[in-house]
Amino acid sequence: MIAKLNGIKTIIRSVRNSIDFNYEQIMNDINFSQKQGIDTVLFFSKQTLSHISSTAVKELQKNYGSIIEYVPLNVKEALERKISEQYLLGVTGEIGAGKSFVSKKLMEMQFRYGDEDPISNIDMDDIGRKILTEYTEPLFVEAREKLIRKIGKRSLQEECGKIDLQKMTNLMFLDAGVLSIFNEIMTEPILFEFRRRLQGLKGIILVNSALFAEAGLSYLTNNNILMVTADKKERIKRLKKRGYNSAGIEARLNVQLTWEAKYNRIHKEIENTQHGEITIFDNTAPSPKEFKNLFNSLFVGE
Repeated sequence: MIAKLNGIKTIIRSVRNSIDFNYEQIMNDINFSQKQGIDTVLFFSKQTLSHISSTAVKELQKNYGSIIEYVPLNVKEALERKISEQYLLGVTGEIGAGKSFVSKKLMEMQFRYGDEDPISNIDMDDIGRKILTEYTEPLFVEAREKLIRKIGKRSLQEECGKIDLQKMTNLMFLDAGVLSIFNEIMTEPILFEFRRRLQGLKGIILVNSALFAEAGLSYLTNNNILMVTADKKERIKRLKKRGYNSAGIEARLNVQLTWEAKYNRIHKEIENTQHGEITIFDNTAPSPKEFKNLFNSLFVGE
């Protein structure tokens, strides 16, 4: 009826399999019997996409599965809002920029300036730490065993198959090859635990990670990123307060991308997917007003 009213002569439908084809053939015959002069044209899906359906995607989202291979990012974000009542925002930046501090401030500010949605935080670095040192499920034990085999037992093992966190961190910052092995082995278990932590959370979820750009994970938050920056002198001062010596600080600064390089990588992903936004926040010495402006721009729309 709508097609006839609007002068539409052709209806385009998609077909994934024989069941779809049989259904569409029946619908075409019914339409033809009405003598409305409307033709149906069928397009067949690629074989690699024939398993995709709206029902499957919605079911995956309800169970916090990964739908990145099923839908574009704008649809993924919409499903997260509609089905899970979640909005994900990545928080990243160089070491010492204050990502965790800014995340904490934003969480505190929801009570001061008000927002209908609660704000939660998932720290990807904390997930990595717990996989290396605490979790006992077979998935995580296997990841530790792979790291020990590839990097060396003497370098990593502490006791009972757990990883010496300080040794692992030092190796990663001093050897890009070790960092590559770490990302290769740990990405899957980290993403599994990330999805597990999403369960039950509602509202705004800050996802805190130093390596969004390096590991190509900005899609997790639909390329919506808060890039925290700070002056190099200030970052060095903060790292010294954490107990790092000059050599350790220099090694850590050199192994990670600069915030500009991180920005460029994520911006390229935004261009490729046509979705996402990067907000830059200078955390060198921000005023309360600057924090309030950041909060409003991210969550209130002012």
